[in-house]
Amino acid sequence: MLWFIFSVLAVAFSPIGRALGDRLAGRAPGRDDGEELRNMALRIEDRILELEDRIDAAERFLRAPHDQD
Repeated sequence: MLWFIFSVLAVAFSPIGRALGDRLAGRAPGRDDGEELRNMALRIEDRILELEDRIDAAERFLRAPHDQD
């Protein structure tokens, strides 16, 4: 009997037990992740656009004729 109580308490306080308790209480952790992922994707897209601009500028610079004194 003591072993059963210990096992139930161990599962209840484990990460799995906490996740199950959150899910039963309606506090599923995946619900707010969508907004965070969208924001991260927008930041990544902005960085990619900035890098494309830099690459284009570097290509124009390398194609331009340079004066060699």
